[in-house]
Amino acid sequence: MDFNDYPQQKSLPWKPIALIAGGVVLGIVVVFVVVRLIQSARQEDVVIQNGSAQMREEFTRCEESADPDACRDGLVKDLAQSEGSVEMCDLLETQESQDNCYWSVARTTQEAAACSGISVTAYAQRCADDVALATAVESQDIQRCEGIVDERREEQCVERILGPLTSENCQGRHPERCEDIGLLEQAKESRETAYCLEIVDESMAISCVDAVEDLIEAQGDIQPIEESDTDDDGLQDLDELLTYGSDPLNPDTDGDGYLDGAEVAAGYDPNGSGRLEE
Repeated sequence: MDFNDYPQQKSLPWKPIALIAGGVVLGIVVVFVVVRLIQSARQEDVVIQNGSAQMREEFTRCEESADPDACRDGLVKDLAQSEGSVEMCDLLETQESQDNCYWSVARTTQEAAACSGISVTAYAQRCADDVALATAVESQDIQRCEGIVDERREEQCVERILGPLTSENCQGRHPERCEDIGLLEQAKESRETAYCLEIVDESMAISCVDAVEDLIEAQGDIQPIEESDTDDDGLQDLDELLTYGSDPLNPDTDGDGYLDGAEVAAGYDPNGSGRLEE
């Protein structure tokens, strides 16, 4: 059989393909340049119509800056904020710049509607919460705090209007937290972290320890709180509270006859059977 009898594969016409690909790339570049020119022209029109003489001069000088686009975007954002215009934010080049602009306009106007333009839902909600908090505090209207979605920010809103939560007013606001609040106050008054370790709410317990630590350092106490071992089990209170989850007031948390410190030193969990997770 003659090898020449086998069908030969046809080679692709690479020159026409290269020309087509080059044309597509060139077309994309041209479209991008045209869009940027139109965007820049719209920005310039807005600055000329609404900006001060100084801003118009700065906009012209942007051409001489290291990043002309960023320079122009910055001026348009400042103008949008001062004018309270979300429409001006739409003229910015990147989505991130637009989002920051919407947030700035919302703060300036105290209008949550400006937040709706933000592309990330979580950030849009945080923006709306900011507006609700600001308007509630300014008007001293606690009802507006109820419109805040984030629970901690809602609590901040209430505290900024009614004052901090204390053992005297907690019954009317958060009765379930009264015991923890009382322990926090005792800890601060006595400079004793033992009260902090009885607090149920973990974040409040940590804040309590930090607060007492600051108070002790301010009065020049010799022993740092980090070295406290209230139950003398060989583990520092903070390690029990934050690292191992054992009871800093009970030297044998799981009641197996071994001190918590001895169990940790041997690699065992002081809260029950089994070894510590590495």
